[in-house]
Amino acid sequence: MQKCKMLLTVLCAAVLLVGCGKKEQPVFTSPPDTTQPSETAKAPLTAEELAEMRRRVLRQTVEDFAYELVLPDGRQARLDSGFGAMEGNRFAFQDVDGDGAEELVLSFSTCSMAEMALYVCGFDGESVTQKLVEFPAVTFYPGGMAVAEMSHNQGLAGDDMWPYHVYTYDRDTGAYCQSVTVDGWDRTLAETNYNGEPFLEHIDLDGDGYVYLISRDGVTRYLDGPDYEAWREDQGLAADPLEVTYYPVSRDNIRAAFNR
Repeated sequence: MQKCKMLLTVLCAAVLLVGCGKKEQPVFTSPPDTTQPSETAKAPLTAEELAEMRRRVLRQTVEDFAYELVLPDGRQARLDSGFGAMEGNRFAFQDVDGDGAEELVLSFSTCSMAEMALYVCGFDGESVTQKLVEFPAVTFYPGGMAVAEMSHNQGLAGDDMWPYHVYTYDRDTGAYCQSVTVDGWDRTLAETNYNGEPFLEHIDLDGDGYVYLISRDGVTRYLDGPDYEAWREDQGLAADPLEVTYYPVSRDNIRAAFNR
């Protein structure tokens, strides 16, 4: 009887040991709900907030040039004292293309002629955009027109006019597009052009010895003086140009232009 009790005790202990060695059953939970956004969507900027961001970004662009000599296209400018100090360059903060928002117009001219450039910079809501890059001799007109004089006049135009490109602002692309190139032919400089063709007397109806060349998409038209003036009128180039307020590039002028 004593042996039976001992055996029963051993069997109970074994059962207890086996029970203690069992692994706990895994607890299954529902997967996380991934249909909900992890972050709250940001509200769109108001017109006032967007205008302030535009002002801040374009101000930083001219400051990068003034203090770090970095041009809007990322090019490192070389400031040579032989061409003048930083104040010899100029900038404007004004709506020049007629899209209703200010642009930064930055003109870099204290350098060799090959390096001179004028930038019209905008803001697309995220970063700076380059709407126009040209030689600094640019005149802006109402309606998004701009006339950029060429850096050199080594053709047949003579002293009566300086050759130029005409640009039109394209709202769809947010940039200026070159539309035509205008040049001239002064008969006193050459009786024939570079192709050996004689002066166009049948075009020069007023007999002043001068004709104008209007080139678009590889096709050139030749106009006499009165027809040229009528063409300018039709293009909107006979209107008064925009009055653009330029400032010499300096710390005080940057503060004044962007804090107004």
